[in-house]
Amino acid sequence: MASSPSAASADNSINPLKRKCVEQDYTDILEVRVGAPSAPKIFWVHRDAICKTSKFFNAATSERWATADDKSIKLPGEDANVFAKYLHSVYHDEISIEVTYPDPTDLVKFYVLADSLDDVAARNRTTDILLDAWLSKVPKQECTWEVFEMTPPTSKLRLLVVHFYLANVSTRWLEQEADNYPPSFFQQLAMEAMRHMRQNVKITTNEIRQGRKKYQEEC
Repeated sequence: MASSPSAASADNSINPLKRKCVEQDYTDILEVRVGAPSAPKIFWVHRDAICKTSKFFNAATSERWATADDKSIKLPGEDANVFAKYLHSVYHDEISIEVTYPDPTDLVKFYVLADSLDDVAARNRTTDILLDAWLSKVPKQECTWEVFEMTPPTSKLRLLVVHFYLANVSTRWLEQEADNYPPSFFQQLAMEAMRHMRQNVKITTNEIRQGRKKYQEEC
């Protein structure tokens, strides 16, 4: 008996996903050494899985890598605990980091790692979580230092931090705290303040929440 059109349609909606899972290559394993070269923590990860998310790993496992004697990937400057969280996101498509209020530094560290590994999707997801975390409280000093010391000037996360401060702090605060924050932070803060003043636009927390797409990168 022939299946009904609706049943056939349902089959077609499921089968491509099943085929995609079957086609995933889980035979090629990478050895990743994270942390100090003298005592690294070793991780094993499927090459196909991590190369789909990280441009760094995709480049690191190029043709030259395929002919090298030592095929391990070394990340001497990274934190093994944060990398373990990153691997969870690779396999489960979720970030398993608890948002600690009011200072979610673990999420900032995760973003910095995703930036180092050139994983745009992971950066965007982390930025979105941090945005929600900072809606009730501006980023703390430790978070701000981490962001401005460990990300490039073009980082969308830098812009998000600056906008939260512009929406919440006073001129008096700026005078009192000028020596306690990164110079690059205050430089970008001043530039953004002047730009919005010229446009006669005031940044508010509500506008940050509604305009969250401006803090996302194109994948």
